[in-house]
Amino acid sequence: MIKRTNILQLNLAGTQFQDYNKSSLLFFDIETTGLSARMSYIYLIGVIAWEDNVWKCTQWFAENTNDEPVILQEFLSYSQSKSLLIHFNGDRFDIPYINEKCEAYHLNITLSSIVSRDLLRMIRPLRKLLQLNSLKQKSLEAFLHVDRDDEFSGGELISVYYSYVRNPDPEKLDTLLLHNYEDLLGMISILPILSYQTIINKIYHITAYEINDDTLDVHARLPVMLPRSFTYIGELYTIRAEKDQMLVSVPGKREPLKYFYPDFKNYYYLPEEDMALHKSVAAFVDKAHREPARASTCYSKKKGFYLPQNESLFKPVFKTDYYHRQLYFSCNDAFLENPENITNYIYHLLSDL
Repeated sequence: MIKRTNILQLNLAGTQFQDYNKSSLLFFDIETTGLSARMSYIYLIGVIAWEDNVWKCTQWFAENTNDEPVILQEFLSYSQSKSLLIHFNGDRFDIPYINEKCEAYHLNITLSSIVSRDLLRMIRPLRKLLQLNSLKQKSLEAFLHVDRDDEFSGGELISVYYSYVRNPDPEKLDTLLLHNYEDLLGMISILPILSYQTIINKIYHITAYEINDDTLDVHARLPVMLPRSFTYIGELYTIRAEKDQMLVSVPGKREPLKYFYPDFKNYYYLPEEDMALHKSVAAFVDKAHREPARASTCYSKKKGFYLPQNESLFKPVFKTDYYHRQLYFSCNDAFLENPENITNYIYHLLSDL
């Protein structure tokens, strides 16, 4: 077994883990010769942890497959002083893989008792907002403009490892260690992406709003600084965010829309007027100019400025046509004069993220 330790200059300020006891945290990643714990081996385990008042990266490398239980035992013993494991896709791969190996080697220590946080799971809800094509760690690093020296994937390094086992070569060893080392550093580097969670979790303060060219512009301040600006163009609205500022723009409609009465059997439709009247009033209209209303014709039209909504949050509800699914409400003075309405409306719109 080869053990390598490097001292790091890291700062978790501005990340979700900034308020944790540093000594409790353990970032870890494993390298294996395959996906099945029964048919492959762990050849490298790397961690980043606070030790002796500094951040350290420690790596345990199996010089051959016989070293697998040795590096497992070293890692497991090291992990017992930690209370929070942080990893990327470890819930689905690293932890089950290690626990299966522990069972195979009859090791009493496992990772089952330690609380874990899977960065992939935490980041996945941001995929739509940030329009991420891939959730692979290297793709997330690229989104944040994080550079790497390592050019290999884990799969590509399997043959490099077996080549090293046959013929130990310091250059191959450095290549294998570098990939794991940069995976660990990459985990730290992508932590700022979690700051975008404040948007989907509705943690922001609306500071101003106004109507500009038939568009409602809502300004908000975020409680964190975003690592990079972004624009999200949705079906009903656009989000632009930079640093700790966010702008949500919602185009409206300035045209007559229809309000559909629910009890159409009690109405007549007047084709020439293109409107429905209650039978108590329409009874005085010539029969030649009226017809029994249907659900699709039982409406009145009203001029105004309207904003879209996905549900009947604000009433009365208007539509462009009976068979159209999109709902609207009147953006009138009563709506605009109540800041709580604006907050509830933006929460409502962004809930589809």
